[in-house]
Amino acid sequence: MTRLISVLMSLVVAAALAASPALADAELSAGNIKACFIDLQEVLENFPEYTKAKESLQGWAEPKQKMISEKEKNLQRMDNELKKSVLLTQEAREGKEKDFKKELEGYQSMVKDLQSDLADKERELLAPVKENLAKSIEAVSKDLGYNVVFDAAAPAGRPILYVDDSLDITQAVVEKLKKEGKGKEGKEKPGKEKEDK
Repeated sequence: MTRLISVLMSLVVAAALAASPALADAELSAGNIKACFIDLQEVLENFPEYTKAKESLQGWAEPKQKMISEKEKNLQRMDNELKKSVLLTQEAREGKEKDFKKELEGYQSMVKDLQSDLADKERELLAPVKENLAKSIEAVSKDLGYNVVFDAAAPAGRPILYVDDSLDITQAVVEKLKKEGKGKEGKEKPGKEKEDK
């Protein structure tokens, strides 16, 4: 982990210095990048607000899950009846198939709607938790002098939980690209290179 942090810090410094000489004036160097990590999963498990939100979400989802289970049982029953309906007339069999298809479409639509509702409810319940957590991480990081915080429990995706804004070199890179004529405003026109040669 220490080696990874060292490599990341070196890359940030190299990118910053390559991006703009103005960043050299800001004295951005490996010496002033102080990184640490936390186990976000452990933090959440010990965060009462998160536990309460999770329980509320489970309480909200439980009756919906029961409805889905009932629909699944009904579909299974209808499917079994269809398999046993070899002695029915063609018209009766088609009627049962039509009923099954209608029930299946209703089930699929219900599941889709409930998944969307669940995602909305999760956002609603967890948004304040995430906001408070982010504020706490930022406050503790600043108090302890850290400007980069990694999530040790993150399997993939975005393991960085907090980065001090002073480490953001986005505008310096944008300015450099503009100066070189490769940015949005100073885009070289196709064929211009051929004319210059």
